[in-house]
Amino acid sequence: MPVRNGVRGWLLVVVAVLLAACAPDASTPAPQVAVPTAGEVAHDAPAGGGATADEPGEAAPVSSPLPTVTPAVTTTPIPTPAEPTAAVPTPLPAAERDYELCVSIASDSNGYGHVSFLVPDPDKPSPPVAITYITPIAVPLQQHLDALGLGYLEVRDQSLSAGGLTIESANYLESGQYAQLKRDRCKFVVITPFYPDVAVDLATPDYYVDNLEWLVQGITAASPGSRLLVLNYYQTHRADFSVSNSGRGLREERLQAFNDALAAACQSPDSIGGVPQVECVDISGWFDELDPGHVLGETTLQEFEASLHRENGYTVLITDYFDRYPDGAIVGDGIHLSPEGRDRLAEGVAGVIFALTGEF
Repeated sequence: MPVRNGVRGWLLVVVAVLLAACAPDASTPAPQVAVPTAGEVAHDAPAGGGATADEPGEAAPVSSPLPTVTPAVTTTPIPTPAEPTAAVPTPLPAAERDYELCVSIASDSNGYGHVSFLVPDPDKPSPPVAITYITPIAVPLQQHLDALGLGYLEVRDQSLSAGGLTIESANYLESGQYAQLKRDRCKFVVITPFYPDVAVDLATPDYYVDNLEWLVQGITAASPGSRLLVLNYYQTHRADFSVSNSGRGLREERLQAFNDALAAACQSPDSIGGVPQVECVDISGWFDELDPGHVLGETTLQEFEASLHRENGYTVLITDYFDRYPDGAIVGDGIHLSPEGRDRLAEGVAGVIFALTGEF
């Protein structure tokens, strides 16, 4: 895949990674990172699809040499996946396949379940923002695969909280999650859109596609038998508290520009469209019946309890509020998928995988 050089600036991003990132295998080229100039506003909440880790002191990945950039191509819509029609096959014996019976997820905080809520506590001078964990996408995806008779495919979550493909402080291409994903050699790899790359409001759509190509190249080199599902972006509904920080760049027109670049790359033989293992998946219509409920909004006590995956130091801000105001509601960031949105995404992805199982 031909590429061309990009430009780097400086970014002060207060995005600490929940899990320490490490450099990928030496065989994988290093990513291009988008960095803001001095004076850029730091983000103290999860950047778009990402969320600030709650454990301080973790070192950010070391910046690496820049890759080059793919030439621009004509924008073409991403094809919509076909509905599953094939019967569930019997997997090949291990000795006859060059992949493992699993599904890896390459994602940011959306996949990981690291999200933000504003706690509108009238007893506090300033409403606090709580970053906590709701059900990761891997959970409903495994459930939907099981329901389709594909329970022999184990879902492995390799999401990086606050991670992006152009983010210097939390670059997925330099992470331990990416290195493990390549070692997993799963039959299917689900690559969700990385929202921090859009949210930081610096990287261009071309930068994103360039580093997406490096991601694809690294996975296919490590596991030629894997099938990669590349998902595009859904539109967000940024809450007021996220507009000036974690959702700054998540404007409708900017998200559309990233989707246009992805659609073009999916159709270009000189980009990921020329990689036979890649299946581009247009998810833009999957949430029409839920919109705007596909992203986190006002959340009651019952809804929060149903979605809570595990607690952290911020959880007490929410539980204390509901102890005093059980009929109240906290406000989701309007960026990350809601439980309903996660289930819909998982259902759609499971359907795409089912339609491709004839490749076994």
